[in-house]
Amino acid sequence: MKKHELIKIVASLVVFLCLATLTGCGHESVSLADNAVPEKDETKESLKYRSPEAAAILNALKEDNQIVSKLNLTEDVKTQAMVEYIVGGMKRVDISECPLKFRKAYSDHIAAWQRVLRTVHEYSHVIPTMREWIKVSALHGTESRTELEREVFAALDDIDSTYDECVSIAADYEIKRSEYRTKD
Repeated sequence: MKKHELIKIVASLVVFLCLATLTGCGHESVSLADNAVPEKDETKESLKYRSPEAAAILNALKEDNQIVSKLNLTEDVKTQAMVEYIVGGMKRVDISECPLKFRKAYSDHIAAWQRVLRTVHEYSHVIPTMREWIKVSALHGTESRTELEREVFAALDDIDSTYDECVSIAADYEIKRSEYRTKD
């Protein structure tokens, strides 16, 4: 999972919180999914024609994608707890049947998230909750002004590059992002 996904999730959360504030809570909720036509699961069908390595990579990327989707993010969530949850979830992703090149790339991706965890731990007094993390990480792509920003930006760059390597290897096995990414 990439830094921009986290920012997108947090932005969605902010929009949701604003809407909840404006419209109030406690009303009967209606889900559009209740009326949706079920989609045919083409992934299972396509797995029959893939190599075991490709199937293993696809399953690993699906597991990875589920980690963030299970997060219950609010601005008051402790940043360190959130990153620990992500790292722990990533360590549980089964990559044992994946080709060596993917296992190495995914292990590097976990190491990049562990760098984020070390940074969050080191600066826990400055970025104790998601509210502060959002303020710092939202500046990513601008000129860093502080040691904290340099550390966070470098860690986010590592996350991006290591995830891109995993995605590149998946593409070598003709795995499309749409097969493992949840619909936004």
